[in-house]
Amino acid sequence: MKKLDAFDSIVVIIMLPFATIFSAWVTCQLWGWFIVPIFHLDPLSMIQALGLGLIIGYFAHQYVKQSLDMGDWIVFLWVKPAVFLIVGWFYHLFM
Repeated sequence: MKKLDAFDSIVVIIMLPFATIFSAWVTCQLWGWFIVPIFHLDPLSMIQALGLGLIIGYFAHQYVKQSLDMGDWIVFLWVKPAVFLIVGWFYHLFM
C-alpha cells in the first residue's frame, strides 16, 4: 500500500466535501425508508444528516494505522455509501 502523492492528496481533499454531502443524502434516504415509518419520526434534513454522521463517526471511529491509497479512499468515500443505498433500497421494497 503506497502513500498518497501530492496530486492524490489534493484530489481526496477536493472530493471530501462532495462525498460528505453524498453520504448525508444517503443517510436521509435510509432514514426516510426505515426510521420514519417504523418510529414515526420526522425526516432528516441534510444538515441533520451531516450532524448525525458526525456524531456517529465520533463515537464509532476506528483508527487505521497504515495509510490508505487512492483506491481505498474512493471505496471509503463513494462506494461504501452507494452500496448501503442500494442494499437499503432493496430492503425497503419489502416493507
